[in-house]
Parts: sequence; structure tokens; C-alpha cells
Amino acid sequence: MVSAADHLARLERLGTQAPEAVSPHPDAAQLMTIHGSKGLEFPVVIVAGALRQGGGPAGAVRFDTQLGVALRLPRLEEDTPEWEALEAAQKERDTSESERVAYVAFTRAADLLILSVVSGTGPAPMKRFEDFLGNLPEAGVARTYLSPAEVLAPPPLTLQTAGGKPVLD
Repeated sequence: MVSAADHLARLERLGTQAPEAVSPHPDAAQLMTIHGSKGLEFPVVIVAGALRQGGGPAGAVRFDTQLGVALRLPRLEEDTPEWEALEAAQKERDTSESERVAYVAFTRAADLLILSVVSGTGPAPMKRFEDFLGNLPEAGVARTYLSPAEVLAPPPLTLQTAGGKPVLD
């Protein structure tokens, strides 16, 4: 069995390069991941869920090459100092990665960047939202806030066939 690392090393030795994204039509919208957009630029970029965080419960084991290993034991009322140190290190890495990914996403737009943000309710989501707003520049940024009731559903599209090709109208 070949591992992903072996496969990537082989591709690197062969000088294989990833193909660049090419728009199928100049007016087409392209849906892609932030990682997939790296190195590309578009006139308009929409980033949906700009404050969305990954989720899931934390595992029972934390590891760091410099700090070591710690276990979260279910019967302890408090976490150990080792666990807390590893958890803080992980949060710092996660924050750094989130900032790096946001930078890539936000710098893909040549003319207009639209950020879709759902803040949620409660103190923690509102704090993240306020921190996010505090990092936006004042100049050149238009802010529009909509409640869920203000977001109108788009009109339905009809599928037409033009010259044997499907076209949305």
C-alpha cells in the first residue's frame, strides 16, 4: 500500500505540477475551497460562514513535540496542568491557522469581497463577532447587517435547453 506522503514525494520527484483553475465561462461562478483558491484572484469573492469554526469534542489525548503528551481522565474534576498547557498550545495553533486561512480567503478578491457572517446568539459567538468587526479597517469597508427576516429568498430559476445545453434562466 502506498501512503499519501509516498505518493506526494513521488509526484515531487517527477516534477508534477497541479493544474491551475480555469473558468469554464467568463461569467460563471466558481465554488471552491479556500485552499483551492490559493494563488488565484477573482473580481468578486464571497466567503460564506466567515466566523464558522470547526467542531467536535476534544479528544482524550493531547500531544506536542515540545510539551509532551497528556491524557484527559474522565473521573477527574479538573484538568491537569499538562493538559491545560497542551490545550493552550493547540488553541494558539488553531488561531494561527484560522488567521492564515482567512488571509488567503480575503486576499483573493480584486474588486469586491463579501463576507457572510452568522454570529449566533449568546456571549461567546457575540464576542467572536465583535472581535472580528474590530479587526476590519474603517475606511473602504461597507457594513450591512440583516436579520434572518430581512434575507429574502431568491426567485426560482427555470431550466431551459438552448442548443442541447441546459441553461438556467
